[in-house]
Amino acid sequence: MEIQQLLSSMADKGASDLHIRVPGPPVMRIDGKLIPQEDSPRLSPADVEQ
Repeated sequence: MEIQQLLSSMADKGASDLHIRVPGPPVMRIDGKLIPQEDSPRLSPADVEQ
């Protein structure tokens, strides 16, 4: 997954923060709540390294 896609999704959803952890889906802070983006693929170490 490209970081640009995540940032665009953040803007669309009104998210203030993006939490990235391996292995797991990205997590966005929306209205003060941490919401896992289950529709996004789990991030691999290679994804995060990019």
